[in-house]
Amino acid sequence: MPAIIFFLLIFLPATTASAGDLRMENDHFIIRYASGDERIASELSRESLGIRERIIADIGVDFSGKTEIRIAPTLEAFRAAQPGRTWVPLWAVGVAYPGENVIVLRSPRAVKGSRIDVIDVFAHEFSHIALGRA
Repeated sequence: MPAIIFFLLIFLPATTASAGDLRMENDHFIIRYASGDERIASELSRESLGIRERIIADIGVDFSGKTEIRIAPTLEAFRAAQPGRTWVPLWAVGVAYPGENVIVLRSPRAVKGSRIDVIDVFAHEFSHIALGRA
């Protein structure tokens, strides 16, 4: 019994501090999110393809592979969702990792009194991905 408690104490925080176990996918993106962020994930799934098309047209260079979008429901999950546990400042609401083809976004519900426009933040972060992969 003590071994089970030890296991839960060690590994449970790691499993709850993720971007989420739910997944949505379209032709160019994999969206990972937690329960409560279904509306944001659906909106990103709908809007992301048009945003990608516009940014790729502006840059003039396309790239293969699906970009992973991680929507973090809490600050702790946002920090845990960074590839390699990269440190990010408290004020950050989105971070792009072109080398990994990953975007990490904070859910608006993760920011008290939030007026975050997730679609605008996504467009900004995707421009970093596209430029970095061009």
